[in-house]
Amino acid sequence: MNLLQALSALPELTAPLGGVYDSVPLSPPRGPYAVVSDISDVVTRQGFDHQDRQSTVLVTIYGAEQGTLGSLRPLWRSVRELGSAITSHPGLPPIGGCLLGPVLPPTFDPVTKRPYAGVRFLITYRSVTT
Repeated sequence: MNLLQALSALPELTAPLGGVYDSVPLSPPRGPYAVVSDISDVVTRQGFDHQDRQSTVLVTIYGAEQGTLGSLRPLWRSVRELGSAITSHPGLPPIGGCLLGPVLPPTFDPVTKRPYAGVRFLITYRSVTT
């Protein structure tokens, strides 16, 4: 299962109230939603005919309009637990694993009037260079 599929399976993020996006939507849904961003990809080890690489994927979750920090915490915890369910990622060869990276606990954004939080996943994979 890839990260997008795992996020879409969470009941809090299903339409029509929420959703999973690859960029911030122009008109955000009323309910909670997630934005998935690939933020880095680095070589961790160079082999003769391959590279071991690590891709960092940021999942930013936004709470419902006028939501509270407390209302976002259960969803934040659920997203943090997805690392063990991730077995693939779009655009990457078979992955070697997925670890939980640094997280941003629920915080309130006064501009959007929504709570938000961030979860980083570190996805390891091997790329053939020959």
